[in-house]
Amino acid sequence: MDKVHGAEEKATLAYFKEQKMVQCAKCKIYMHMVSGCNKIKCRCGYRFCYVCLSPNAQCGHTPANH
Repeated sequence: MDKVHGAEEKATLAYFKEQKMVQCAKCKIYMHMVSGCNKIKCRCGYRFCYVCLSPNAQCGHTPANH
């Protein structure tokens, strides 16, 4: 990777972190939650906790009835 693309990638990842975006463990896409429950489902079907990235949100950050 050349210096320009490396700098762009670094800036993009810094922006994702600043926006509190998380990455799906299965398909690696980045997501940003606006509102709702911390248990989220990626477009690939993988479910996880937005806070701690626990698979299927088995962590206590979501209500038991979710």
